[in-house]
Amino acid sequence: MQRLLRHKDYLFNGKINIFQPIDGYKVSTDAIFLASTVRCDSKNMAKVMDVGCGIGGISLCLATRLPELKISGIDIQTDGIEIFKQNIIENNLNDKIVDIINGDIFAENKLCYNSFDQVVTNPPYYDSNNQAISKTVHRAKAHHFIKESNMLSGQNNTCNKNSDDARAGNNVNVEKKQGDILNDWISQCLKLVRPRGYFHIVHRAEKLDFILQSIKNKKCGDVKVIPLFPRENSVKASRCIVSCRKGIQGGTTIFRGIPIHKNDSQEYTPVAYNILKNGVGFYD
Repeated sequence: MQRLLRHKDYLFNGKINIFQPIDGYKVSTDAIFLASTVRCDSKNMAKVMDVGCGIGGISLCLATRLPELKISGIDIQTDGIEIFKQNIIENNLNDKIVDIINGDIFAENKLCYNSFDQVVTNPPYYDSNNQAISKTVHRAKAHHFIKESNMLSGQNNTCNKNSDDARAGNNVNVEKKQGDILNDWISQCLKLVRPRGYFHIVHRAEKLDFILQSIKNKKCGDVKVIPLFPRENSVKASRCIVSCRKGIQGGTTIFRGIPIHKNDSQEYTPVAYNILKNGVGFYD
């Protein structure tokens, strides 16, 4: 495992110590912005699942900013999970991040449906058919939907906490349109959310219409959209964060959004700096 780790990095101006892989997915600003939009206004918002948790960027940010949360995570990449576990120990968050599963959300039988107050996810942004795929396995799986045949089989969760089988079948890649796979991903996430619970996702801005249609089709309401703009003078958003509630009615609110960088500079804007460096919540 040591060969996968690089020097220790820091989030929130040193409040969080984080190991990251030498060759693979590293915590992005998208993940930190997503974590900033999660709130915990009452006890019935405290149980959180991080789907596609990777090395734990979202979960670490949440556990540090909102210590009342009890966070679980799931990811298919064994190496990422091992690094995540090391990051939990490094930051003394064992009592906040309580359950990490190395498994596949499309096949995992250790997860109970309708059991989490909130689900957060920063899914892969691309499918394996229309984008160049990294030769590094860890980075490829983080950025692309690469699914095996059993992932589309529609297996039901059994909530069997004693089962060691996270996956079944062989490693045969299948072709499926990215929109269909993203819809499947959202569906699996929403199955984990309790009725009236919360779902949060960050994705490319061009997928906003698809995401809104997908969650509306699944009877979600009280939708909030937060655009992320590359710069202060950017006309088009590059990313969007979408939050909603399962099984309730309600319209859509589009917030002013977050410009990340100052014009003609890599310096963060004040609002982005507060979130990325000071660990401030978007609604604070």
